[in-house]
Amino acid sequence: MNPRIMTAALVFASAVTMAPAAADAAPYWPWCSQYYRSRGGSITCAFASYEQCMDTVRGIGGYCLKNPYAPPPSRSGKARW
Repeated sequence: MNPRIMTAALVFASAVTMAPAAADAAPYWPWCSQYYRSRGGSITCAFASYEQCMDTVRGIGGYCLKNPYAPPPSRSGKARW
């Protein structure tokens, strides 16, 4: 059998049989920036403080607002290792 096919099959089988690790949710960022462009705007929620957000949007146009999305629910009963 072709070595490339054997290698590909081995890699595929290894990837499929590995159990994924439990992932933690992304952090909740309480501040968002809103930008306006000629083809619509965008919102980015990636700021820990109002000052951090303002430092980013200052000079490029936009403003800061509180994150309109609710924070993710806390994970009760999480195992502590």
